[in-house]
Amino acid sequence: MRSRKADNKLMLAFFKLLETKSYSKISVSEIVAEASLSRTTFYRYYTDVYDMYDKISVAVVDRIVAELAVVFTDKSVDRELLLEAFSEKLESQKRYIKLLSGENGGKEFFEIVTKRAFFCLGQYGALLSKSDFFAVKFV
Repeated sequence: MRSRKADNKLMLAFFKLLETKSYSKISVSEIVAEASLSRTTFYRYYTDVYDMYDKISVAVVDRIVAELAVVFTDKSVDRELLLEAFSEKLESQKRYIKLLSGENGGKEFFEIVTKRAFFCLGQYGALLSKSDFFAVKFV
């Protein structure tokens, strides 16, 4: 069973390190030291720092999509309403998006966002194009 508390500590440590260092240069040792946890705990959740980056990126998108699902219980959603709500939810995750996609983050973040959001949005994803997700870069 995953301990949400330990996983959260690892993620917070990763984000703290990401503020000053490229994720490709962050080591597992640095993350566990910052989180005051063991390497064994890290490997319980992630295979390496790249896996952590990918899983955190997906989690950010999943959170946005889950919040959107609550907003869109009505089947009569149009593109404009979806884009407005999506932008609002992106704003709520702005800090994490900037860290994951910024100078210390990875270029693959936007690819992860696009693929995951289209998958998770299901029927509503058809209302958006890939160029709509380009807007994420300007959040």
